[in-house]
Order: sequence, then structure tokens, then C-alpha cells
Amino acid sequence: MTAAEAEQEWLDLVNDHDEVIGAVTREDAYTRGLTFRVINAFLVNRAGQLWIPRRTAHKRLFPGCLDMSVGGHVERGETYEQAFRRETQEELNLNMDDLSWQ
Repeated sequence: MTAAEAEQEWLDLVNDHDEVIGAVTREDAYTRGLTFRVINAFLVNRAGQLWIPRRTAHKRLFPGCLDMSVGGHVERGETYEQAFRRETQEELNLNMDDLSWQ
């Protein structure tokens, strides 16, 4: 693997049954319209209020639109739960081991 390949974000390529059938770079997945895994979650506070952020203006898809509280790509070899925990830590600085969630 070259240094440029190592810097790429690699995702699992999946079929219509969510079975891994290969690996693809994030860029290639979007360019070719391939199927890959993502996670999305909503954050609800104790008062039952839903937190819905607005996407930044520089996003490739839906710039400036309302979004999920947490969202991201499931990286190659990662489970949905691992991606959820990683993305929640990265985006909200919340450690899911310290919280009750469902």
C-alpha cells in the first residue's frame, strides 16, 4: 500500500443485504455511487428535546441543511456500534461508556 492509499478513508463495500463484498475509498464510493455503511443518531435531552444541528456550508451533500445529531461513515472492518461510539466521541465529545443510550 502506498502512502497516498494509507491516507485514504477506506469503507466496506456492501451489497443490498448489507454483506461486505469488498473495500472502497470514500472518494471512490461517492464518485461511483457505491453502497457503503453509515451511522446516524439523534440526541435527546432529559426534557425530551431533540438536538438537530445545521450542516456547515462547505459540506458536499446538503450544505446548510438540518442534520442528525451524530452521523458518519462506518470504516472498513468496523461494526455499526463501534462507528457510533467513535463518531459520538469525535462529534460531540461524549463517551458512550459514561451514558445510558439505546
